[in-house]
Amino acid sequence: MRRFSLILFFLSITFGNSLCRYLIITNEKFVDALKPLRDWKWKKGMGAEIFSVPANCSRESIKAIVRRIKPEYLLLGGDKTYLPPGDSFYPFNQLLLGDNFYGDIEGDYRAEVAVGRLPFSTLKECSTMVRKIITYERFPPRDDTLWYRSGALVFLWDYGGRPANPIYTEEFPYDAEMMGRRYRTLDTIFNDTLFGHKGYDDFRDIIKALNRGVGMVLYRGHAAENWAYPFTVEPESESLKNNSKLPIIISGSCYTIFKGINPVGERWLRVSGGDSLKGAVAFFGTQLGGLFGRWRGRFVRTFLKSVFAEDFLILGKAFLRGKDSIASQPISESNEIFYREWSLLGDPEMNIWTEVPKILSVSYQHLSNNQFLVLVRDRTTGRPVKEALVCLTSPLASDFYYVGYTNSGGEIKFTLNEIPSGGILVTVTKPNYLPYESPFLTICSNPIRDETTITYQINKKGYVRLRVYDITGRLVSRLFEGVKEAGFYQLKWNGKNLPVGIYFLSFSTSNFSTTKKIILTK
Repeated sequence: MRRFSLILFFLSITFGNSLCRYLIITNEKFVDALKPLRDWKWKKGMGAEIFSVPANCSRESIKAIVRRIKPEYLLLGGDKTYLPPGDSFYPFNQLLLGDNFYGDIEGDYRAEVAVGRLPFSTLKECSTMVRKIITYERFPPRDDTLWYRSGALVFLWDYGGRPANPIYTEEFPYDAEMMGRRYRTLDTIFNDTLFGHKGYDDFRDIIKALNRGVGMVLYRGHAAENWAYPFTVEPESESLKNNSKLPIIISGSCYTIFKGINPVGERWLRVSGGDSLKGAVAFFGTQLGGLFGRWRGRFVRTFLKSVFAEDFLILGKAFLRGKDSIASQPISESNEIFYREWSLLGDPEMNIWTEVPKILSVSYQHLSNNQFLVLVRDRTTGRPVKEALVCLTSPLASDFYYVGYTNSGGEIKFTLNEIPSGGILVTVTKPNYLPYESPFLTICSNPIRDETTITYQINKKGYVRLRVYDITGRLVSRLFEGVKEAGFYQLKWNGKNLPVGIYFLSFSTSNFSTTKKIILTK
């Protein structure tokens, strides 16, 4: 399997470069709606690119793009009507559809690329799924922090009057122990009185758990497009109001994605909730029907162990570890079938929250000989944070792009080819830490004659104030005062009618303020 061994590298933005770590393939009509996700992944250091394909693009053409780029992560943008599933064959006289084909570069059925899919069919659905990912990774809700440390286990022990499934009774203690290593609260939702439980729960208990807030939901039991009664939950239900506390859902069951008219896995991602998002941010599911509980249990146990015991907190990487546990069994034809039946709906590079987000303390400075040093610490403990991903960009120089990981001392030093005139943006990410994004304000062409362009960035929606003062402190211009969404902005300031001299640009948001000097000449 392909692995990046470079600790510090320079990424070219030229499309087709092998250092494009995050590739989005989508139909041309969805490119603009996916750009906010592309931009975020680019900014955090993934070298993300979007490749658009026509509606009738074949799976072989898509695979050829992946082979040429060789990304670490592949996101397929669109449901099966826009991008065909890579896998399509008939094991056990059933149609199996999936996306493993696109990640299998070497042709041995085991994926080297972590593949995820956003199953949208409209621009609105696309925007909803992008908002969910960016909200989860970049702006997670912090008013109620218990949901970061909570999970739910939904077990359909028996079905149609049958005795409790021994596969599930053996598996449940392990699953609960794994999730309990990081979660303080576990909702157990059962349809029977096993393990001292009161039993007789139903879909309403699932909705209650999500509304309280859970980071992950595991379902084990029967399914056919949706989970079996009494756990047939409808993601569109008005009673579901989880207010942007978006879980990852694992459905260790029969088919819940790709097959049928409206499979529930896709519905969990499509449901919007308006301004306050609801539903799920990611969903793992399968496509076969049958008594395959032990095979699926291997995936579930390994995935949970990877996340909660071994801190593999990148969704697609933990997903591949779960699949690899199937491939590592004694060789048989079934290994390949049950490996390929699992697919991920969601962002394969998404960082998983397993605790209340911690805060990064980041400092940086220019050294001699174009050296740029970044220091990363835990704000609470003051200790160095190692293996934090650091990315340097510049809004006015698209080819300025440096990426690397901090060492054990929480440091990384870049040797820059040049210092961009537009300034340097520093972005730092690390699982279970809130992303650090340096605030940004720059003035183009300073000193100026009459007019200049001011560029600024805000990292979250909030109040912004931009004013210009003269050297005596007198206010000479109100450039902007009001609420802005997160993003980059540019505006003009004209000093044509002002006398030559020194002025000061004051920039402030709810959590940041700075002042820049402007020299006005004639």
